[in-house]
Amino acid sequence: MRVVMFFLMMAVSTSASAQFIDMSAGTFEVCKGIFRDPGGAGDYSNDLSITTTLCSIAEGSPINIHFSSFICESNYDQLVIYDGSDQSGALLATLTGTLSDINLCASSGCMTFVFVSDFSIVAAGWEADINCVECPTPPDVFTMANDRISTCVGIFTDSGADENYMNNENFVKTICAGTTDVHVIVSFASVVVETNYDYLTIYDGPTVSDPELISMTGTYGVVIVTSTNNCLTFKFTSDNSITQAGWEAVISCTEAPQSADVIGAPTFECFPNPSDGVFNIKTSMSGTFECNVFALNGALIYQKNNCVGNQILDLQTYPTGCYILEVKSNEGISRQRLFID
Repeated sequence: MRVVMFFLMMAVSTSASAQFIDMSAGTFEVCKGIFRDPGGAGDYSNDLSITTTLCSIAEGSPINIHFSSFICESNYDQLVIYDGSDQSGALLATLTGTLSDINLCASSGCMTFVFVSDFSIVAAGWEADINCVECPTPPDVFTMANDRISTCVGIFTDSGADENYMNNENFVKTICAGTTDVHVIVSFASVVVETNYDYLTIYDGPTVSDPELISMTGTYGVVIVTSTNNCLTFKFTSDNSITQAGWEAVISCTEAPQSADVIGAPTFECFPNPSDGVFNIKTSMSGTFECNVFALNGALIYQKNNCVGNQILDLQTYPTGCYILEVKSNEGISRQRLFID
């Protein structure tokens, strides 16, 4: 039997204040509110193992959740989410580390959350908006392969999709819009391939003989590529050892005439990682750039404005754990996790 909780909206002057639902054991019916980690407005605690199920008030109606932010100790604290009234439902997501703008929908009408934290290091957790509307139709996912597709809507990933790509790959994929007067845009959230050995190269046109727009190897942040015509071609090669997470990108189109454009973030290496707190930042960027280090709760703990290539980053005075390194220049912003052991 469900434990039914009614969350009323309280008027303050002319506005309404949303109800906060802090994670606790049990099953609750709700269609409006803000779902938070067990710590509420503060950090969550160590040694937690909590299961919460949220169900739509209208039986059978889908339930949706949008995480505006998510900050947990990477790889050690995690929130696992299922579509259903218990853990036997389909897995929707496993969240850990620092994330944002995550949308999930449970068509069953119930969403089950299992949160586990270990014995050390806590973080800010999350806040997520709850709604009960129809689940959106998921976009088609196109993996890297030797083919040509025509679309203006979809997700483009490496061959491994949610897993690493494979060794010894040599693929060419062309993505075109349906008509000649429409330009293709491919927006990468990140690109992570083996530095100097695996390459993703993008060409402005339907073949690899067309002008090269960018060739990526190593770690990149946001990269947005726009064609001058109606096609972009992608060539990916990997060597015989070491694979990485690859990429995920959103495919869209625009009718506005424009020259080819690449909006990218700088690529950099940070090694050794993990380390005892001393890291070396190696980058191909010219000139100086900004180095920022954040704790997982979002607090800025280190900043240097005049970093250069082959910069030494000394964080030996900070506790062991996971941090976020941000490299910022006029070329863009890239981020990478750092581990001090």
